[in-house]
Amino acid sequence: MTGCHMCGLPSWPIAEPGFSVKLRIKAETRFQRDRRPTVWCCSPSCAIQSLAVAEMGPVTHKWPISLAQFASLNAERIAACLDRAETYQKNRINSGAENAENWFMGLPHMEAENLRKPRRGGRPKKWETNAHRMRAYRQSLRREA
Repeated sequence: MTGCHMCGLPSWPIAEPGFSVKLRIKAETRFQRDRRPTVWCCSPSCAIQSLAVAEMGPVTHKWPISLAQFASLNAERIAACLDRAETYQKNRINSGAENAENWFMGLPHMEAENLRKPRRGGRPKKWETNAHRMRAYRQSLRREA
């Protein structure tokens, strides 16, 4: 999670764990599908705003009702989203157990060589003059020999 879906505030300066909210985003065209992404919000007010924007659109002056009216009409849906604070899964590493199996969760860094050969072909080079072309050709013959 990089930050709050509504205000963009990162998660590190917030003392609370924040809230995970599942939004319903309607398809813009008939070739798209409706989406239900789960986003992270830093506070209850950002979560309510995110739900309202997902339902009524980002242009707030075109909303049929105010944000307070939206919050009161959808109180049970908002309460269901806000009662579940986001917590990390407990495992042997973060619980302080003595016999942790995997201390390092990522793969080790490996240096790799670029094994690809330079590509040959494509559009031929444009030369300023025929003399420049001949010099480059002779130089490539010397490199090969």
